[in-house]
Amino acid sequence: PAELFGAHLQVDLETGVRQFDRRRRLALNRLREMEGIRCVEPLGAFYLFPNVAGTGLRAGEFCERLLAEKQVAAVPGEAFGNENCVRLSYATSLKNLEKGLERMASFVRDLGE
Repeated sequence: PAELFGAHLQVDLETGVRQFDRRRRLALNRLREMEGIRCVEPLGAFYLFPNVAGTGLRAGEFCERLLAEKQVAAVPGEAFGNENCVRLSYATSLKNLEKGLERMASFVRDLGE
């Protein structure tokens, strides 16, 4: 019956929203712990847009080095109108997100040494 189908979709939607909210909060908190990184809370989508200027690198160099040194992909903010920011997606598994954020934290720590 249509009522059961609709209820199933509602439960799946609510579960998905909770999972993405958990990932968003995890990523935002981890980014805010990183020296030289500033990040405002996103209001939608599956992306964060942290400012990396405090690391001493522009977004393009930050992304290139993060990929080369830690195998973590980010998109330079120049494509979105800000050369100090990078775009990160949290539309991945919690395990992959945690691993990527730890690698990024390690990268940022290495910059400070």
